[in-house]
Amino acid sequence: MKLQNVPYNTYPTNVFLILGGEGPIVPEMTRRMPFISVANESKALVIALELRYYGKSIPVPDLSTDNLMYLSTDQILEDIAEFQIEFSRQFGLTEAKWIVMGCSYAGTLAAWYRMKYPHMVGAAISSSAPLKAVTRFDAYDKKVRAALGPKCSSAFKSLFDHIEYELMELKNQSIKDVFSCNRSIDDRMFLFMLSESLSYSVQYNSKFKLLANICPLFIKHSNNMSALLDMFIGYIKNMFLFQGTTCDDYNIFTYANTEIDYSGTRQWTWQMCSEYGWFLVASEKNVTLKSSLLNETWWQNEVCRILFGRPMKPFVEKINLLYGPDNIKQLSSVLYTNGDLDPWSTLSVSTSCDAPISNILNIAGESHCANWYGETQEDSWDLKNARLLGNAFLRQFIKSDCKRDQCERKGGICLPKKDTERTASSMCVFPDVRCSGNNRYFSKLDLDDNTITNITYVDPAETNNTTNDPNGFDSDPPTSSAASATFQINAGVDTIFFPFQCPTFITLFSIISLIQLI
Repeated sequence: MKLQNVPYNTYPTNVFLILGGEGPIVPEMTRRMPFISVANESKALVIALELRYYGKSIPVPDLSTDNLMYLSTDQILEDIAEFQIEFSRQFGLTEAKWIVMGCSYAGTLAAWYRMKYPHMVGAAISSSAPLKAVTRFDAYDKKVRAALGPKCSSAFKSLFDHIEYELMELKNQSIKDVFSCNRSIDDRMFLFMLSESLSYSVQYNSKFKLLANICPLFIKHSNNMSALLDMFIGYIKNMFLFQGTTCDDYNIFTYANTEIDYSGTRQWTWQMCSEYGWFLVASEKNVTLKSSLLNETWWQNEVCRILFGRPMKPFVEKINLLYGPDNIKQLSSVLYTNGDLDPWSTLSVSTSCDAPISNILNIAGESHCANWYGETQEDSWDLKNARLLGNAFLRQFIKSDCKRDQCERKGGICLPKKDTERTASSMCVFPDVRCSGNNRYFSKLDLDDNTITNITYVDPAETNNTTNDPNGFDSDPPTSSAASATFQINAGVDTIFFPFQCPTFITLFSIISLIQLI
């Protein structure tokens, strides 16, 4: 096994480690990412690492409950560390600077890996990442409603109430027929599947642009239940039931089967039931888009029990004790990005006080992992700026302009800061940062004359509200004199897949995606 196309004595000094999440690694994961320009500039090695138990990296003959015992946060993070150690040893990368990154659950792991192994990874990029475990995740429903707006949300509320009344009160099983679903599907699971089909469109609206199409029609016909039902049936069939896909493919109870599941549904449900919770449940009764029957009791006593043989209460207290908000506040050199319409952003960091020695970028009008998709003509000005600004922060992680070695010798840290909507630089500060509102208070160290200056670092509002440039992307946007912290990453290039065999069970991965950028 050897690195491809690496000239003698030119091994990379920077490694970008892209973590897989709760599913298989695919080539698109690296090909679509805008941060590839920074990788090319720095001649970085880009590795996409698939997690144990997902995709082709399943080390057990089946997914019985006993065989899922090693699927835990601690084990995953140790797997990543063992991989980094072994890979660095085999390929002479022990002196390279590693930057770990990911989006969604992979972004969660990126931040937690930086937290647990700060001596091994120099920085992390954590996008659209839930960073707090909760059993009852009703804030998701609230965020979906906020993204839809009151009129669109009200129309969907009326539709879902109608479907639930037909099914649960009138015992009208034929309502399942119109959605091409088998009548044997559990009633509450059917209601959950319908509500999730809408949530999915909100969560990934930046990619699919569905809200702008479906909401005006729902608002227009909000008093016509027959029209609402027909439109929603068409939406379900066009969006989810195609190329042989059926309702059963979205039925979580289908994954009570212990056969190998390459989709990752059974494995991810295990992680929810055992550690994270994140159970998507109803919120306020009169406005929620989820049935009140979908509560944490249903998840624990029905979903977890049917899949894994016993009721389960996730150990959220342990996760939050080890990796929760109090620990996040101590993390430096992490960039957190979120779309302000993303339902998962409610479990991330949102203000500078949540991460006083790291950086946060909230992207106006965008949803889950929006900054991880390749640029399109329809992208907002804020999203385009976020990608450029993210690259600027990534460059600071690779080579800080605050003289990192000298700063650290004097007891300081190099903290990146936003200069304009597209550029960033770094300053040397002492890590005893104080925070109040949107203001952070630093002791800044001047490395040239060793003077110390107390400064107030004014962060921008929680959401960037720049205006789309009518003249196109080439003209400069307005700049801001306010210093802040912000980010984004992404990549692309040809990908080589090959098996990677490690000597112990703890480091067994069957596939990684490796790219050498020259």
